[in-house]
Amino acid sequence: MSILDWSSAASAAESLPPFPAALLSALSVLTTSLSVATAVRRLGRRGVDLRQTSTLFHRFHPVVGALAVLCLVIAAFNPKIAGGTKVVPRTPLDIVFVLDVSKSMYAEDVSPSRLVAARAAVEGVVERFPQARFGGVAFAGEPFPFPLTTDGPALYGQLRDVEPDAMPVGGTATGRALHAARELFQRDPYASEHERIVLLITDGDDQQGGLDEAASALANAGITLHVAAVGGRTPVPVPMHGTPTPSPSGGRDGGPHSTAAHPLLSGRSADGEAALARAAVVGHGEFFPAKRGIVDLTPFSRAVAGRVRGALATREVVAYRGLAPEFAVAGILILFADLGIALGLRRRRSVAQLTDNPWAGKRPAAAEGTGPR
Repeated sequence: MSILDWSSAASAAESLPPFPAALLSALSVLTTSLSVATAVRRLGRRGVDLRQTSTLFHRFHPVVGALAVLCLVIAAFNPKIAGGTKVVPRTPLDIVFVLDVSKSMYAEDVSPSRLVAARAAVEGVVERFPQARFGGVAFAGEPFPFPLTTDGPALYGQLRDVEPDAMPVGGTATGRALHAARELFQRDPYASEHERIVLLITDGDDQQGGLDEAASALANAGITLHVAAVGGRTPVPVPMHGTPTPSPSGGRDGGPHSTAAHPLLSGRSADGEAALARAAVVGHGEFFPAKRGIVDLTPFSRAVAGRVRGALATREVVAYRGLAPEFAVAGILILFADLGIALGLRRRRSVAQLTDNPWAGKRPAAAEGTGPR
């Protein structure tokens, strides 16, 4: 903290807005300059040699100039003092959506599709917590992260534009996607001081393993994991929107031989749903099962609001304001006052010289007898 960072109770003037404070500084400098000029005038009336006074003034003239320059230099650095308090959130909120965009999300047991329903749920959370930061991980066989941002609608737009057909590797690598979400928080310089939450939205089983380990890693990092299911457990055909992408492990989410002639069937197994519920418990969060296949994140919003209600409570912190205007005005006024006093002394000295020599500035009269004949 700078030596100029005084406490808010140090002076009543420190709580003033910058313009009134600058006006007070200017008035104080102007008052001092007028006092000096008045003192010099009184010395002249008392018979003090004004030329000597001028010499005394010019002895201090460099000091006055240096003081003015110092004020301008300080203004350039914009020192700050405490200027009252402001209300801020105690702990910001960060939410990372881990969204399943595998081909099984094209299934239409949820109208119009599981993917559209999941995206709508994400949009609802973004609107519910406008003060939060949001990140995302879209995943199928590979995770694709989107960094944290304060622009929630922009993040939602990025997740909305990701299509399963554009994923280079098919499948459902849920564990790897959760690790990618944890790495998003680790790379962000501010996330460690925030309330961090991961929301996993998926319709199928984890096909590459490591789900429990990923949930445990999130918990050890202080990150809460919530899991929401979308779609039903009864296998339903998945519309083929394009060329199928191969899955390294096959299974319910597609295989290397899936084609339009042999439609893919997708449904969440009982073991897969139990694994999702267990991951939520390990991650110190909650599992939100699909109701008739529909993902409902209303309980998630209530859970998050309850968890962060105390964390998001407002608090008062000291607000600092810059002193650049005050020092700039003071430096300029000192320069003008110095110039004004110097010109005044010069003028008075000229008047005094004329008073001591009445014939100064006049043409001498012609001597007697020397005039023209």
